[in-house]
Amino acid sequence: MRTDRPCAPPLRERCVPPPHEAPLDGLPAWVHLLDVPVWVSGSDRRIRYVNSRAETLLGIRAADCLGRPCHRVVAARRVDGRPFCGAECPLSRRGASGETMPAVDLMVGPRGPRARSSRLTVIPVADPSAREVLLVHTATDLGRARESERYLERVAERSAALREIDPDFQPRALTPRENEILDALADDRESGEIARTLGISHTTVRNHLQRLTAAIGAHSTHEAVAMRLLGRA
Repeated sequence: MRTDRPCAPPLRERCVPPPHEAPLDGLPAWVHLLDVPVWVSGSDRRIRYVNSRAETLLGIRAADCLGRPCHRVVAARRVDGRPFCGAECPLSRRGASGETMPAVDLMVGPRGPRARSSRLTVIPVADPSAREVLLVHTATDLGRARESERYLERVAERSAALREIDPDFQPRALTPRENEILDALADDRESGEIARTLGISHTTVRNHLQRLTAAIGAHSTHEAVAMRLLGRA
């Protein structure tokens, strides 16, 4: 049966955002490579780009962010709960004037249990084609970093507690080679890779590990690495 009514456009076409809300194509390549939450606002302080990690952090879909005022989408609060974001964003003002913008620790995302303590860094990027300054916002999850630090603290404290039980323990300074191996382990390199890099055998690396853990009072390689990461060895 024929009809004179025009066919509805395919769903994909109907979901394409208006041009002023379309994702930004002129961003530098490094912005798309960042493995952290990223969103970008223009000189009009409206959201131009949001990556998937930022969607998760902010608790809102990119399609619902684009074209909206940045301060309404992000709604960041200071650690004490006072609002930080507003129509007169201090970061936008400083970025537009070329001032240095230090990182700021804020609460970002939906209020309640899902709010995340984040370190917000804003990087001004000039867009010659549009003759404006774009503000690339990146957020680092401080909650995860603090959880990792608390874990390292617990691991390192096991060695400290055992050292207190043994009054005869006397730590010694590590040799240059022992420091080299411990630094490599703290950089998340495996012992086999360390052996190849240093041109020594796997057995020699293992012997160095045994001596250096004893030297600093650690009772495992994990404890030695935790102590190094915390600056205690």
